[in-house]
Amino acid sequence: MNLDGALKDAFDKKSPKRFPTFKRKGATADSFRYPQGFKLEGKRVLLPKIGWIAFFNSRPIGGIPRNVTVSRKGEHWFVSIQSEKEVAEPIHPSASKVGGDRGVKRFLSRSDGSFHEPVNTFRKLER
Repeated sequence: MNLDGALKDAFDKKSPKRFPTFKRKGATADSFRYPQGFKLEGKRVLLPKIGWIAFFNSRPIGGIPRNVTVSRKGEHWFVSIQSEKEVAEPIHPSASKVGGDRGVKRFLSRSDGSFHEPVNTFRKLER
């Protein structure tokens, strides 16, 4: 999947990316991905051709799991689960809108007529 995406980006006229170069053995991170065929059950994950693996679930998995990445850092192996969920568009509780304009004489003038003076800490500390 990564190589396919890199090749598509390399031949895309609008993308500034170059043709991918192959890294030497051992220069990349030890990881592999399961985009399908895995199952989650409590604190266990079924990886195809490996079997059931117990893992530490650090937070609840929200949404639909899409893929599992197994990676190694040092002598420890880690399981990352990527999920997809719908998130509602946040609605701001305010009903009114106010615009602002920054200036030289007044630090901030707002569209409702109020303004903020600049903070002149240098003038206070100059004495």
